[in-house]
Amino acid sequence: MARVAIFTDSASDLDPAEAAASGIHVIPLIVNFGDKSFRAGVDMDGTEFWARMTAPDAPFPTTAASSPGEFRDAYEAAFADGAEAIVAVHVAETLSGAIKSARIARDMLPDREIHIVDSLSASMAIGLLARMGLELAEADVPLLRSRTSSRSARRTCASTSRSRRSSTSRRAVASAGRRRRSAHCSR
Repeated sequence: MARVAIFTDSASDLDPAEAAASGIHVIPLIVNFGDKSFRAGVDMDGTEFWARMTAPDAPFPTTAASSPGEFRDAYEAAFADGAEAIVAVHVAETLSGAIKSARIARDMLPDREIHIVDSLSASMAIGLLARMGLELAEADVPLLRSRTSSRSARRTCASTSRSRRSSTSRRAVASAGRRRRSAHCSR
């Protein structure tokens, strides 16, 4: 396993099997059709979703984030598998409670290095950021020194044009700190 584990959620539209094979951990969001709940990408795939969505008299679906405990359990499993840090890229905070659950889970593990990144986006844009994060982690690209730098990069990302947003987000995804090698980091 890479030293930095990359997480995202099912709003990323990454195929769960392909994501797992590449090393990206996908935390499922919850999809509710009436009184029936499904974990996206686990209990229900895209084909089944659209079949339910277009069925006559089907209830309109609602969504919910996984619980903080589910995020914590997934993070703990990555650390148990050898990760030294986690970067979690999730659906925009303005669209889902996933970021809030992820932050609560991070706070449940205060001795672990976990960085939560608001993608400021949805769908495959999240998946692309997660893939970029994985590429950077596999290449052992130096990570930003502090969470403050990460927040600054995220704010910059939110205020820039789409063409610049990609490179700024890439820096934000790579913000898992450099505590262990900060003496060698030049910025």
